[in-house]
Amino acid sequence: MRRSTVSSFSACIATANRRKDYPVISAMFDKERSHRLLEALGAPLPRDFRVIGELSRLTPDHLVEPTVLKPARSYNNRGVVALVPLGGHRWFEQITATELTFAELTARLDAEREKAGFADRWIGEELLRAADGSDRPVDDVKISMFGDYMACSFVRSTRPRGFQWFDDVWEKVNVGIHTEKLDPTLTAPENAEQLLGIARAIGAALPLPYIRVDLYPTDRGPVVGELTPLPGWYFNFNDEWDERMGRLYEERERYLFSRGMDWSRVTPPDIHTILADLGLT
Repeated sequence: MRRSTVSSFSACIATANRRKDYPVISAMFDKERSHRLLEALGAPLPRDFRVIGELSRLTPDHLVEPTVLKPARSYNNRGVVALVPLGGHRWFEQITATELTFAELTARLDAEREKAGFADRWIGEELLRAADGSDRPVDDVKISMFGDYMACSFVRSTRPRGFQWFDDVWEKVNVGIHTEKLDPTLTAPENAEQLLGIARAIGAALPLPYIRVDLYPTDRGPVVGELTPLPGWYFNFNDEWDERMGRLYEERERYLFSRGMDWSRVTPPDIHTILADLGLT
């Protein structure tokens, strides 16, 4: 068991998990709210963002263009589909590489909703294109931020399929997660500093000790996918990185407290104003 005197990121996140009802964290878990918050912060976002509502309201007319369909509030990409229309009311689903009719699609989404237990409220948005312009799913870059400082990032490549972790200067590092799946040939994104610049601006603006900014390198530049204040299984770092990340978490929290920002109770004026204006408080 880890000594109580040693910083621990997993312990910090376990504590934060009990604070899901606080305004900023709650806003991040709701895709409608987080989209509006990111929009207010000037982040590059997927286009054609639209609320569909209950699954029964979904029609083929919502899916005429390449579309990502997702629950308004879920976790670990549960219920997310990336749809490319094939004509004749059939779609190619990129994530599972399967073809679906409309009836098959809705049945699959309804079954996923019942299994995962999330609310029956759905959102559609632009299906992003990979940076090389191909039809493959876009790569994923998840950057762990403590304020404007990047501790590490997790990069998922879709072609070739592989994973890699990088430290704060984009050097490959073993953090103890996905070790059996890491691809040693995978390099940092070509636009790594541009991606980091966006993550820094978001991390600095939010009154949270930790935020993971999930970004996509696309054919029109970096796009923010979502914000993750509680990273699920992604916080199960090895001892070295658990302590390092825990120390950064505690330092950032102390900084917020020194500025009168008790993130577990109140939000600072600038973000509070944004949240209030958007009806998120």
